[in-house]
Amino acid sequence: MKSEKRREERFVEPGKVNAKEICAISGILDDISQSGCKVHFSVPVTINMENDYVLSVLFSRRVPSFKMELLCHPQWYKVTDNITEIGFEILNSPTTPELNSYIQTLKAEASEELEVESLLKDQDVVFVK
Repeated sequence: MKSEKRREERFVEPGKVNAKEICAISGILDDISQSGCKVHFSVPVTINMENDYVLSVLFSRRVPSFKMELLCHPQWYKVTDNITEIGFEILNSPTTPELNSYIQTLKAEASEELEVESLLKDQDVVFVK
């Protein structure tokens, strides 16, 4: 398995992405970090690699779910089996402080999950008769 080197940790965070300039059909957020995100669309799309795009992201795991407008610039895209994956760099946007706060929350949650897993893994199993 190939290890990816990134500036920041990416978090798998489900969400719906509306990008009217790219596609009339909503895309799906695959992962996100402070500096980038990966989105896929269930149809082939082409994008202008020179343009910046506004992505309206509705995070679905949060209750209540909330929406964030992110100004993004495409870094790469790939079309495979009629599915388009696009990697975006997140540019400085009015919602950058909210994004940074959200990423910090995801980091804290990931850290808590690792602590709980390490506690469970270190325990010996004892069967009660």
